Amino acid sequence: MCRLILVRHGETEWNRQMLFQGATDTDLSAKGLRQAELVGRRLAAEPFTAVYNSDLKRAVLTATAIAVSRGLTVVTD
Repeated sequence: MCRLILVRHGETEWNRQMLFQGATDTDLSAKGLRQAELVGRRLAAEPFTAVYNSDLKRAVLTATAIAVSRGLTVVTD
């Protein structure tokens, strides 16, 4: 059986300011970087075989925090 875990990116400054960002490539805020680190730790026991994400920086940074402890390469699409 295949199991799919979906994770939203960490907070960006635009999120904090309640601005719509859509496809605008915004960075994670300091809080968002910490959230990414924490979700990576929280999911550390999950048996991932792959990590996929969009090409937006906020998604890449969040996915990398999850993939790095497993030695996985993030697949960006």
